[in-house]
Formats: sequence, structure tokens, C-alpha cells
Amino acid sequence: MSEERIVKGVFRLAGTAAAAVALVLTSALTAQADAQASGTVKAPYASGGKVVGSANLNGPNAPTKFCVTLLAAHPYTPDVAISTTCKTISAGKVTTKAAIPPCGKYATLASATVNGRITFYKKSGYTLFCS
Repeated sequence: MSEERIVKGVFRLAGTAAAAVALVLTSALTAQADAQASGTVKAPYASGGKVVGSANLNGPNAPTKFCVTLLAAHPYTPDVAISTTCKTISAGKVTTKAAIPPCGKYATLASATVNGRITFYKKSGYTLFCS
């Protein structure tokens, strides 16, 4: 009967150790996901007949959905999204492009999302483009 108690005790101890390890790993991943990301957003510029918006996500981060959007200013409504590019990265650059309009003011907006939570959100100033 005492051998049975020893075996049960060993399995309880092993189960408790496994649960503790899982808790530590989960806490580490959650802490990493909750950290604020950092990066830079470049003002839009013209290249090859297109308006280009780009942003850089500093790293390393947990796998992050990083989106860059070109916004066109509109006199009567909020900014209008003209082009968006999203990539899942840990660090790096994302670029989006659109045709140069007859005339318009554009800005670049970048956002990073980890597990549905926005960890970085930044908008550049406006640049005027006329073709």
C-alpha cells in the first residue's frame, strides 16, 4: 500500500511541475505580446509615377500584423484609405503604393497588432501630390 502512495505522490509532483512550467511559458509569451512595439513612419513620396507610403517596425516582436495605409485628405469627410498592405512580421519594412492623383494630399498610417491588440499606431504628416 505504501508503494502505491509513493507512485501517486510522484505523479502529483510531476503534474504540478508540468503545470508550473506551462504557466511560466504562458506568462512569458503574454508579457511579450503586451509590450508596446516601436517603429518609424515615412511621409509619402513619389516614385515611378506612384505615391509610396512606407513604415518600419523595430524588433524583435512577437509575430505582428503590421499594416501600412495611404490616406488621402478629403475636405468633407475623414481621410480616405487609398491603398493598404499588411504583413505578419517580427520586424521590418512594409510599403504600399497607389497611382499619383491629379492633385491630392496624402499621409502614411501604420499600425501593428498582436493578438487583436494594437501595439503601435502612427501617422505621418501630409504631402501634396499633383500629376
